[in-house]
This record gives sequence, C-alpha cells and structure tokens, in this order.
Amino acid sequence: MSIMAFLIAAALAGGQPAAVGADADKHGCRASAGYSWSPLRGDCIRLFESGIRLDPVAPQDGAAVMSAFIVFKGDKWAGPLELYVPGGKAPLRLNKRKGNQWTGQGWSVRLKNGAWEARRNGTLIYRGEPA
Repeated sequence: MSIMAFLIAAALAGGQPAAVGADADKHGCRASAGYSWSPLRGDCIRLFESGIRLDPVAPQDGAAVMSAFIVFKGDKWAGPLELYVPGGKAPLRLNKRKGNQWTGQGWSVRLKNGAWEARRNGTLIYRGEPA
C-alpha cells in the first residue's frame, strides 16, 4: 500500500497515523531514536555512543548477539557506574569498591588485563575492550 493510500484510508476510518518519534518516555527520551534514560547522568543517552559495549562470552548458536553496556557519569575511575543488561527494564547501579571493581545487585564489573568484565554471582557473562 502506498503512503498516500494509507493516509487516505486512515482519514476515511477517522484515525490518524502515529507520528514518527512520538514515543518519548516520561523523561523525554525517544527509544525510536536510540535514547535511554540514564539516572546516573540525569539525561537521555544512546548506549552505543555513551557506553562501553560488553559482548556475551558464550553467545547462543544462531541467536542475535545481545550486548550489555556500562556507563560512567564522568571520570570512569571515580564513583558508581550503570550496567545495562539485555531485557533489563532499568540500568543496574553498581558502586565502586577498591581498585578497578564495581559491585551491586549480584553483579560485578571490573577492568582486568585491559578488558572490561561483567560477572553475575561470580560467573563471567560479558566481556569487552575498553573504550
């Protein structure tokens, strides 16, 4: 169906086509443009621009690779971080411990041998190179 036919059909049906980009959440972040709310930064961010990508260490055969991301507020060596995991409704806030390790909610993130690692209950789940 052409765009014009769709618009005419929508007008005759009394409906109106959904506006592109009309998916803003309560913070004004538009998921259709790739934005997510970062409580840590207090702003809408794009994970692929602002975060450090971590890929699964044991991806499922034939399944799409679902990456996790870590986001820092500013200086990555100070303060907490957010961990965005696939399927999570909100980022997980992990607090810095000593050295290069952040923990919370059963997760730990650390920089080891030049690569970022995310573990859940001690099991390595995601790994990625530093940005």
